[in-house]
Amino acid sequence: MVKRILIGLSAILLLGGVVAAAVFLRWQSQAASDPAFFESAIVAFEETDSLGMPPPGGIVFTGSSSIRFWNTLAEDMAPLPVIRRGFGGAHMTHVIHNARRVITAYAPRAIVVFVGGNDLASGKSVETI
Repeated sequence: MVKRILIGLSAILLLGGVVAAAVFLRWQSQAASDPAFFESAIVAFEETDSLGMPPPGGIVFTGSSSIRFWNTLAEDMAPLPVIRRGFGGAHMTHVIHNARRVITAYAPRAIVVFVGGNDLASGKSVETI
């Protein structure tokens, strides 16, 4: 009886994993093919900026989720003034497409771009990136 339950649970977990992987791959494919895929994230940055634009001359950090989830960026880079503008799942095409809105809008003195992992995961070559 216990063995049957374990087999049933294993089958459910396996099926759930397959479905989750399929959903993720479809999302990754849509993101890769649409430069405006992250429009809602970019609009959220603009809404935050409308409450108080960062002063010019900061260092913009942009790219994929590694930047988005770097919650200690300001502390880690102190005393340098940083502006965190990462959006999860970003490809190089997304950063380029949104450069005016997430980079040059801040008149930065320096830019740090961390992107490429999602490009490679979606099958793009290093030369394409």
